Amino acid sequence: MDNLFLISNVFNDAAAVLLFGSGLYFTFRFGFFQFKGLGEIFSKTVGGMIGKNKDKTAFRLFSTSLAGAAGVGNITGVATAIAMGGPGAVFWMWVAAFLGMATKYAETRFAVIYRQRKNGYNSSPMEYIFKGTKNAVLPFIFAFFGIIVSFLMGNLIQSRAACEAIYEATETSQSISGPLMCIVITIVIFGGFKRIGKFTEKAVPIMTGLYTVMCAVVIIIYRENIISSVFDIFIYAFKPMSAFGGFTGASISAAVRCGVSKGIFSNEAGLGSAGLAYGNTESSNPDDHALWGAFDVFADTIIISSFSAFAILTSDIWKENGSIISVFDKTMGSIGGALGAVCIVLFAVASIITWEYYGEACFAYMTNGKAINLFRTVFAGLVLVGAMIDSRILWPIAEIANTLMMGVNMSAVLILDVKTKRNIPPKTNQ
Repeated sequence: MDNLFLISNVFNDAAAVLLFGSGLYFTFRFGFFQFKGLGEIFSKTVGGMIGKNKDKTAFRLFSTSLAGAAGVGNITGVATAIAMGGPGAVFWMWVAAFLGMATKYAETRFAVIYRQRKNGYNSSPMEYIFKGTKNAVLPFIFAFFGIIVSFLMGNLIQSRAACEAIYEATETSQSISGPLMCIVITIVIFGGFKRIGKFTEKAVPIMTGLYTVMCAVVIIIYRENIISSVFDIFIYAFKPMSAFGGFTGASISAAVRCGVSKGIFSNEAGLGSAGLAYGNTESSNPDDHALWGAFDVFADTIIISSFSAFAILTSDIWKENGSIISVFDKTMGSIGGALGAVCIVLFAVASIITWEYYGEACFAYMTNGKAINLFRTVFAGLVLVGAMIDSRILWPIAEIANTLMMGVNMSAVLILDVKTKRNIPPKTNQ
């Protein structure tokens, strides 16, 4: 187990270098648009949903992408990052998110420009990987890692976290919650991408709204700790933190590593998974969807994950290695714990069904569309496995797979951008 964590740390360091490097490149390339034009990004995405001419298709694809990203990484992933890296991990999570906005803009734009359907499935990332590298093997390697990540990050970890939350809040055994989750997910995934899109379109606003309100209540209750929590985030991003109470201490490298790795787990910037959602568009304007891609990183990490972080930090529960459920239970009683469990289950289910589609699209690419029902059956069965398995062994394996998937994707995105200059800086009022 210790060797596995050491190996995952090496891969997490590589992911940090790759994400920071590509993020800085596209940030300079696009003239710091995610900072200078943030208001206009809002107006062209969520602002465009107000009025008669709102783009429902764009919002549905955004909801699907956000559902895949905004799983338990926003909740248990943030708690794990703080537990392992201290409050400073939150700062590096924010840095990774702002840089990731530029990266996700670039990869989403390429996914729409080179959108392609193969055997009835969107294969946009595989298409732009081939266009960029001119290597026919790399798209299959990306698809293979996409399947592995869908099994691990997109299924087993999500299922385990949801069942743990249900048990912590209600003492309902995983032998009951696991099969129930499996039934729900099986019904949705056998309905195909349209059913998944309809589910996420309705679930994302509900789960996001409920969760942020609950976190806001915790933050308001412990409002006297807000300023000290902010100081801790910035101070311990650059200063080692000593062990105390239930906290084991953390170095600066641990803060960076945990913040970046859990940030990737949370918003998926650089993974290429967003292209599997946004590539389903019929729109001929890649810029619109690319802005949605940038915005979903902001919504996922800067908004949702930050609410998690401040609820954990202001309540001081992180010093006791407590979970977000224990935060809600501590502040709102058993009802708070139950509602927290509902939030985690909604996040997990939305992420699982979205990643099933991602994995299915990758599987179809590798098998020419054959044995799809077999993939769906295996994927649904893994929900039961996830409910029973020890989650500690899953995190490092998932982080290794994430880094490998990101490596293939970002190599192609950077090469393609340098070769073609097809990525155009967003037109924002700067």
